Amino acid sequence: MQINLRRTSAVIPALNNQRTIQRCIQSLLANRVEEIVVVDGGSKDNTLSIIRSFDAGSKIQLHRNVTPAGRAREFGWRAAKGRFILFLDADAFLPQINAVELLLKFFSDSRVAGVTCRVACANLDKILPRLRNIDFRLAYPERFKQIGIIDCISDATMCGIFRGDMLEAVGGFDTAYEYAEDLKLLWKLTSRGYRVLTTYHPAVYHYHREKPRDLLSQFYHHGTGRRILMKEIGKSFHGSRDADEFFRKFIKQVHGKDLIDYTFYRLFTEAAFLIGYRRRSLYY
Repeated sequence: MQINLRRTSAVIPALNNQRTIQRCIQSLLANRVEEIVVVDGGSKDNTLSIIRSFDAGSKIQLHRNVTPAGRAREFGWRAAKGRFILFLDADAFLPQINAVELLLKFFSDSRVAGVTCRVACANLDKILPRLRNIDFRLAYPERFKQIGIIDCISDATMCGIFRGDMLEAVGGFDTAYEYAEDLKLLWKLTSRGYRVLTTYHPAVYHYHREKPRDLLSQFYHHGTGRRILMKEIGKSFHGSRDADEFFRKFIKQVHGKDLIDYTFYRLFTEAAFLIGYRRRSLYY
């Protein structure tokens, strides 16, 4: 397939991201995407003024007051003109100027509906992001670095590029999902026989939560969303093989002070996840 960056639109859901939105947009402009669609959920800080400060002609679209993030992503890709849709969180950025070009190469396989980036931490100088980064290291298979490509397991839209026609074929995002809409999209695509891949290179750099309250809230909402999805598709969220592999890699990779810090971190975040997972809902 001939690579044509002018056929790629980027979609950014944003909400109070004044600290990170500039670098996010700059990385997309450096990657020469055709357009950038920012869908803001009602920011009260300087996010909107930073977006408007870019001298990018008509390349940046700004839409306001669309929330939550899943609805913003759905609105954004529907408003975009590109054949390929790149979703990027407003608190993330692509450090490589040829990242989009590298991702597009995988679409030579007609079964591939999407390609996502390995997640790395942008703020390792803070303790909670450093511990969150261990989560990602443990989540990836040990051979990932050598083989360079695996089937996507989560975080499909933190930084992922998708074929617009395949998003259309499965009906896009389920906007009834307040959380885990990306996991629902991943399930819809793979259940139709499409593939969604994750690459080791390029990586996306993400600013992880730095405050305990924000981190625990994130895991709580992850649990809530996962429960809704698992109930809908009739599956459990953990398997014995997953747990066995996690603990084997944990013992092998986590040492010293990180061992103590990460043990407490994991206990609290797993508790927040499970509370969210067990929360009763009026609808699910």
